[in-house]
Amino acid sequence: MTTKFNGVSYIVQRGAEALYSPAGRAQVRALLSHVDALGIPRLSPAGLDHLFATFAPAWEVDVADGDDRIGTPAWRHGRLVIDTGRPAVFRKAS
Repeated sequence: MTTKFNGVSYIVQRGAEALYSPAGRAQVRALLSHVDALGIPRLSPAGLDHLFATFAPAWEVDVADGDDRIGTPAWRHGRLVIDTGRPAVFRKAS
């Protein structure tokens, strides 16, 4: 028995298949309906939120010690502390 692998994972293949389906093309067209003066697509805030929610990676961080905590940096009483109750989220569409 042999196994064939074309270098692309199954989940990526299914995502590409969905993207190029008629329904997927319609969704992308709707998300990219706004363009600037140069014809560069500009997503609406709702469109960006949808793309980030759908395609952004989910991170699992191993917290081996206190330096691995996820949170928002803040100054308290002259010291830098990490507020772990409010995780910081940074997003950039590129």
